[in-house]
Amino acid sequence: MDFDTKKNEFFRILYEYHFIFEIEKCCGYTEWISVYKKNTLEQLYDNLNIQFANNNTNINKLFSIDENGNKIFIDNNNLLVVDFIRTHPLLFKPIYPIPNWIVYKLYLDDGTCHQHN
Repeated sequence: MDFDTKKNEFFRILYEYHFIFEIEKCCGYTEWISVYKKNTLEQLYDNLNIQFANNNTNINKLFSIDENGNKIFIDNNNLLVVDFIRTHPLLFKPIYPIPNWIVYKLYLDDGTCHQHN
């Protein structure tokens, strides 16, 4: 198999078994991270800390924004990511149109957010 074929197969499998999140920091910087659908929210936080090279894991807080503009914080616990998404369907709408992959938006308060951000 050639490189492009293997690459496409890898991404197909990744998409099948992972959730993809676009993480936006308070400064507006965004980056994608992924986590296995059967992983916990704790693992999502671990992936976030690895990808953003943050050693101070206590200050990171992920949140979504509900239909009223309220921040809904996501606890760092052992709840499965798939279960959290299923129980909060209004917080998880794909941010890119079909036929693109489903990517959900989350926001990161890494301790530097201020009231005006």
